[in-house]
Amino acid sequence: MIKFIKEYFGVYYLLYLFSFLSIYFANNLTPIFSVVILISSYYLIIRKQRFDAVIALILYSRCLNGFIILHDETAFIIINILTNVFPLVLYFTIVLSHEGLHVRKAFFVEYKFTILLFALLTGSFILNYATSYDIITKRYLPFALFIFFIVAFRRVSDFDAGKMLKFFRSIFVASIIVYLFSDYLPITRNLMESDTVFSVASDPNSFNLVYFSFTRNLGPTFDHRILAIMAYLFLLLCLIYKSENLKLDIMLSTVIVVSSLSRGAIVTYTLILIAYIMLIGRRKLLIVMLSVGFVTCVVFVFSKGLLTDSILGYIQSFSPGATDNALDQRSVFANYAMNSFAKSPVFGQGVGYLTSQLIDRAIMVDGNIVTVVGDAFWFVLLGETGIIGVLLYVLFLTEVFLTKNLLFVALFLGFSLQLLGTDIPDMRFYYFAILALIYIAKNASQEHREWQHQ
Repeated sequence: MIKFIKEYFGVYYLLYLFSFLSIYFANNLTPIFSVVILISSYYLIIRKQRFDAVIALILYSRCLNGFIILHDETAFIIINILTNVFPLVLYFTIVLSHEGLHVRKAFFVEYKFTILLFALLTGSFILNYATSYDIITKRYLPFALFIFFIVAFRRVSDFDAGKMLKFFRSIFVASIIVYLFSDYLPITRNLMESDTVFSVASDPNSFNLVYFSFTRNLGPTFDHRILAIMAYLFLLLCLIYKSENLKLDIMLSTVIVVSSLSRGAIVTYTLILIAYIMLIGRRKLLIVMLSVGFVTCVVFVFSKGLLTDSILGYIQSFSPGATDNALDQRSVFANYAMNSFAKSPVFGQGVGYLTSQLIDRAIMVDGNIVTVVGDAFWFVLLGETGIIGVLLYVLFLTEVFLTKNLLFVALFLGFSLQLLGTDIPDMRFYYFAILALIYIAKNASQEHREWQHQ
């Protein structure tokens, strides 16, 4: 058992597991775990140039920012910088001091649309600075750092995929334990409605932690969508780097993505899993999965009386024809954004026009007043950057996501569908981490294509 724990989690990454558990079971120990994780991460970055430690720190940042020094906004901001911005700056500084900055000429051809998108966003931010500056750290800075990352990241050895998988396993197992065996809902609600997670206290019931009477698993990100995205990125990394515990890893990530109740991520996860089955030639297994899915749909249609209203409502929310589906719930945002798009269809109204809190806006959504347009990112992009912005973003996704590997085709399709009902590019430094992991996985798959034929 001890050998398995050491190999599956790693002794160091048990710190993350116990740290998250401590928040729910022994919060007096949380600051100690948090400080040890922060110091250890900096050691790995400075002495080992470990980029996976940078990513782990970003993904775990919300369990560090407000837990080292409680109820102090200044301390929160400083620790937020130490967990999100400074590790990247430090890593880039060390790499550039050793290697220098060598930009390949092929880079400008390979990522020409990514560069053009960055130029468009930069120009739009500058022209609309009066109403866009409050979202610079939300959308612009993470994307700018990603551009610099794909220029500067040349040392593949800096990313230890095995260690990254151990990090994910640790926080996933901790999330499941907390979700199943603690007073999860009241503790999570209290944390999010205090100043611990987001530096300022949120209004009561401002976060929808219960959906169709199901409690959402938010994990260490305190966001069910980000947790679910991490689940399918974990699956992707397991498949690309050939995890030795693949079956167990698939079971673990499946529990995480399902308990998150994030429909877009569940669809993306399923597409990646189906693509993997097709790649390894397990046609019988694929046929079985599709048959089970078909039978499930038939049973669902003809035996609705066997399902509770909650289960029925949640399953129906996946259907495009349902009156309360995922897209219908974003229709107010979509319509608002399309009205803005109609006024300026080519270049849009400018970055921040729909997402900045500096504009006096009142949108009624389910009886509540909302001040910004969110979730429906494709529509937001249309309203803010017009047809040119949407076209460049699609081309950017093809450059960063797409390759001949079927896994990345599935990822591209799933991610694109998610953007109909979520706002991943507005997830701050999580967005950078998502793009960086996809970029690394894509390059690893291109270097080891032979695995597809084994």
